[in-house]
Amino acid sequence: MSNSAKVSYGREGKGRVFLGWGRGTCSFELDEQTGKPIENKWRCLGPAKEPNVSALLISRAKAVLRKEQQEGKPICKYCGGNCPNEEENSLYLCDGYAGDIDGLYAKENEKTDE
Repeated sequence: MSNSAKVSYGREGKGRVFLGWGRGTCSFELDEQTGKPIENKWRCLGPAKEPNVSALLISRAKAVLRKEQQEGKPICKYCGGNCPNEEENSLYLCDGYAGDIDGLYAKENEKTDE
């Protein structure tokens, strides 16, 4: 997988895979029960007009998402996204994580300091 690809999680189980290098973006929805992508909810948001190109981009986006889920990176306690793995000034941080509005991470840090 290319390092330029990035997965971003939104609210209500929705997210996007940014394929990078001008390849486009694909959106997806996760099943609330299983946490896996719903097959018929994938959409290509890029400039691809041809169905074959859209299918290829969606296939690539699925592979990127699958790889990220298998790596077991920590997920954000606020939005379920990739916030803990982002840089401090990243555009992909949710407001909850960026400001730790409920102190979820402060409580975690207190435990590790003891």
